[in-house]
Amino acid sequence: EYMRGISNPIGLKCGPSLDPDELLRLIDILNPSNQAGRLTLIVRMGAEKVRSGLPPLLRAV
Repeated sequence: EYMRGISNPIGLKCGPSLDPDELLRLIDILNPSNQAGRLTLIVRMGAEKVRSGLPPLLRAV
């Protein structure tokens, strides 16, 4: 809720347990007007999990 009121760019860490639906919900909360450059997704999965964890998130966004 606090981050919703911040006007600076926001970085969102995306780990291996992040569900694609939850990612979309967070994007809607943090950048409801879809302002370019407002939100940066930072993938934090490690080399062994990125191959299975990243594609579902990319398909969602």
